[in-house]
Amino acid sequence: MKKATVMGSLVLDITMQPESKEKKTLAEFIGQGKVTNLSGVSFYPGGCVGNTGMALKKLGVPVTLCGNTGDDFPGRVLKTLISESGALPDINVYASFPTSIGIAMTPAGMDKISFFLKGASQQYTSADASRMPDDADLFHFGYPPTMESLYSNGGEELEKLFRSVKSLGVTTSLDTALPAAGSAHSRVDWKPILNKVLKYVDIFVPSIEECLFMLDKEAYTKRVSQHLGEDIALIVSDDEIRSIADTFLEMGAKIVLLKLGMKGLYLKTATVLKNLGRAFGETAEPWEEKELRIFPVPVSEVVSTTGAGDTAIAGFLAAVLHGDMPETALSAAVYTASRCVMSKDTISLIEGYETLREKAFKTKHILSETPDQTLWHYRADADLYERNR
Repeated sequence: MKKATVMGSLVLDITMQPESKEKKTLAEFIGQGKVTNLSGVSFYPGGCVGNTGMALKKLGVPVTLCGNTGDDFPGRVLKTLISESGALPDINVYASFPTSIGIAMTPAGMDKISFFLKGASQQYTSADASRMPDDADLFHFGYPPTMESLYSNGGEELEKLFRSVKSLGVTTSLDTALPAAGSAHSRVDWKPILNKVLKYVDIFVPSIEECLFMLDKEAYTKRVSQHLGEDIALIVSDDEIRSIADTFLEMGAKIVLLKLGMKGLYLKTATVLKNLGRAFGETAEPWEEKELRIFPVPVSEVVSTTGAGDTAIAGFLAAVLHGDMPETALSAAVYTASRCVMSKDTISLIEGYETLREKAFKTKHILSETPDQTLWHYRADADLYERNR
């Protein structure tokens, strides 16, 4: 079985489940002197390493999880949770930084209320390429827009990191993150950084909102202010999605998977795929010149959307490592995400890959919109849409 290494943001996530299911105002729900009863509290590894990495482990992929923690109790908890999962932990401990912690609560009828402590999870440099196991076939890195050590100096360290890993013959994969508004991270110009880095990235898997931010920050900020409170993914046009994917392919990425939230996933690949690394083996010809759209899987209850995008990536990468076709990878991705949103954490409902793949092909998807039939045709064999040529 091919092996993966996941590196990047590692967070101890603490999610509180409110006892009340009634819709209330924030002031009614939480305030000074008030006690908010909970039905449960979940502790689990989050961030890219926790979500994507642990999901890959649940899917049966041998995976090494490379993360950074502080020399503190939360860091020891994270290492214990990873070790108990059966994944191989490769944890660097930083005495001068705390372990990164996320605390979240989702009251009925409200957006998620979140608190975040930055820390050791943001401390990466190009030297971390030396942590790659010799037998790794796939390298996935997550959330560099939150890591000053990687994006400073025009992304010099991030470029070096991916160039070093790619030189090992490994398939490389990159996920991003949306910086908090007003933060130092949000003032970084990512377009020139991506121009340097994506030539060493085989699989690029950002969300559509992250794409808009990284390619044109001013236009993104204006759009957010004009559509305050709306899901940006729902108002991005088909043409704009395609143009964004083309931009990343022109920068050097080989396979672009855009996460569209409730609109599912969009995949576009280069016309010719060469030197994709060990995860693909000798040839990636079945992946060449693909343009596909798949919609989400229906769920009985949305418990939390935290980690849905990360676990979708895990399903997609697991399919790659199993040598499956792009259509199968997309089905695995949206089905894995559906298991995530129904769980109190991110991975407890995820099954082994063979079981998941079988169920994924039997599950019909939610058609949240009808693609233009002059541009797309429906593929009944995979329950997705393919762009007309």
